[in-house]
Amino acid sequence: MTKVYMAGPVSGLHLNELLTHRSKVAKLLRDVGLTGVDPLRGLTYGDIVGPIPAAGCSSSEASAKAALTSPKGILYSSFFDVQHCDAVLVDYTINPGYSLGTAMEIAWAFQGNKPIVMVADSGVKFADHAMITEACQYRVNTLEEAAALLRVILEGR
Repeated sequence: MTKVYMAGPVSGLHLNELLTHRSKVAKLLRDVGLTGVDPLRGLTYGDIVGPIPAAGCSSSEASAKAALTSPKGILYSSFFDVQHCDAVLVDYTINPGYSLGTAMEIAWAFQGNKPIVMVADSGVKFADHAMITEACQYRVNTLEEAAALLRVILEGR
């Protein structure tokens, strides 16, 4: 099973919007024979009400779900996922904002010599930062292009 980590800014967006979007991205990847790994997996529409805060998704540490959405849980689960995936898809189509978390995911993938495909139009300022553009080996305009490119890059793995 060839796995692609689905990275991209999430702060300030509603969970419902993110889950719907990430579901579409996962389907695009499945359609080309790849498995999308979503760092938001396990969350459901009722888990978070309102925009996702930058520092974590839950103030309650009483459950496993809360532990995984704490700042420490987000860091460690994202790091583990990037390490264990074959490639990273960086998606700026739903939120073109700055994200330190996404930058770290890119850096981890770069350090692990994993293919990184970024989807961003020319208006995404953070995506044009020299460190980001150099770390991301490929940049395309649409998620469909990204899925097709990832299929070719990962063929035979």
